[in-house]
Amino acid sequence: MSTKPELVLVGGGHTHVQVLRMQAMRPLAARLTVVVDDPVAVYSGMVPGLVAGQYERREVEIDVRPLARRVGASVVMARCTRVDAEGKRIHLEGRPPLAYDVASLNIGSTVAGLDTPGVREHALPTRPIATLVEQVEARLEDLPDRCRIVVVGAGAGGV
Repeated sequence: MSTKPELVLVGGGHTHVQVLRMQAMRPLAARLTVVVDDPVAVYSGMVPGLVAGQYERREVEIDVRPLARRVGASVVMARCTRVDAEGKRIHLEGRPPLAYDVASLNIGSTVAGLDTPGVREHALPTRPIATLVEQVEARLEDLPDRCRIVVVGAGAGGV
């Protein structure tokens, strides 16, 4: 008797949300596990619209748990601390390692240069996105009616 391979999705980014959506339409021949330390993913493609006031925060957030459960995926709430590619194990904070046959990491990125003088006082880093959303909301409340905002970077969000 053969068992299904174990596909582990680490992180709740929008790529993994799409894998879950595809699972609902045409199930994979694999057992599916989603590992997230924060079950609410912020869809980065909509963050510029949030900042511009076109969306509310709830409209850019995706709770990965109900989506995963709806397609029969297991959900593990823990932070990934290490990937052992040779042993095919995902190491988790406060839990035993999780075995996998195929793993995908979609945990977001970080921003370099935060230690540059003036950055922490005058700039909002775009990562992690959930933190950006909180900081933008707080800063917008404190801005005068007329102010100057500068976008540094030419990524999709900056454009």
